[in-house]
Amino acid sequence: LGEVEWPGEIAEESTCSTASATKEVKSRPPRLDKFREEMSDLAARLQLSEQIQERATLYLPHLRPRLGHRRLTCSALIFLGALKAGTPLSVQEVAAVCGVKPPRLRRRISLVQRHMGELKWSLQPDQLLPRYCAMLDLPFATFKSAQEILRRRPYSKKDASVLAASSILAVEPRISPSLVYRTTGVSRTSLYSAL
Repeated sequence: LGEVEWPGEIAEESTCSTASATKEVKSRPPRLDKFREEMSDLAARLQLSEQIQERATLYLPHLRPRLGHRRLTCSALIFLGALKAGTPLSVQEVAAVCGVKPPRLRRRISLVQRHMGELKWSLQPDQLLPRYCAMLDLPFATFKSAQEILRRRPYSKKDASVLAASSILAVEPRISPSLVYRTTGVSRTSLYSAL
């Protein structure tokens, strides 16, 4: 008729299989799901497209040994993904939305790029100018005038976001500096020093 299995034998086999399954789960490398979730949350708060988010997640498998602080790393990856996709964001803007300090974010961006073997990022003020003008609902003529001021301005070591915001203030004196500060994240002191 065949062999009869006793309930004790079945119980032993099931405990052995669950013990080996837990060992397999523990021995797997850590997943990057939490980093992906954090990045999708930050991209949604910054109102970025899925394409930018996908570009940013391409960096994740290469950074596994040096991930460190999750929110800071995700903020740096979002910044670099947006820069590569042709939608540059300012460091202040990403830092304000992500809840990290701008100097720490700049250092983390440099660390990620060094780890990936890329050249250091450089953001030009004319890359940020269209975004700032759109955020402030300014007409195209104002954008063109601010762009002309940026072209005539001599080389400066000031941050790109400061130069872009100050050129808008130079063209449109009716805009209050506090509105520019709230919109772009550039402090009023930096705006006045760049004028």
